[in-house]
Amino acid sequence: AEESLRRIEEESANMKLLLTSLREKASDIKDKLSYLKKAFEDKKGLLKWPLPAAAIRSVQSYGKYYDESVKSSRVNKGIDILTESNQSGSAVSRGEVVFADFFGRMGNLVILSHGGDYFTLYGNLADIRVKLGEKVDAGEVVGHAGNTGLLQEAPQLHFEIRQGSQAVDPEIWLERR
Repeated sequence: AEESLRRIEEESANMKLLLTSLREKASDIKDKLSYLKKAFEDKKGLLKWPLPAAAIRSVQSYGKYYDESVKSSRVNKGIDILTESNQSGSAVSRGEVVFADFFGRMGNLVILSHGGDYFTLYGNLADIRVKLGEKVDAGEVVGHAGNTGLLQEAPQLHFEIRQGSQAVDPEIWLERR
């Protein structure tokens, strides 16, 4: 019993050290990325679209809509940009790849952090062209439009902007077409 108690106390002390270390790293990362947050906020209404204008067939807007395919209302937390197969999906702003893998109904998904608590999501990708931890510039290809997500029949790029965990209307952030 004494040996078990000693191990538990040792693990507890190690956990406290780990948490302290992670808090310090998180603070350092936040400080290093704070300039990106300001740069991202300054581009509201000016961000380039993640697909070339000539490649955009139509856009399913942000918000609630009726989906005929499932005969019910749904909420789109981003925009779905219908396009041709394999159109290059590009980063809308400089950022760091924080996720790049298959993710259920989103299909192949790339998430970029733009500092502070701003993120962009690129889903339904046919392929992923970036790696976790990679820094990308605006206009750099993150993948190609596809139909890897749930219920996706036509090639498209699902695009979201999030502030923390809250989805915001991406069309407010993108330049006018």
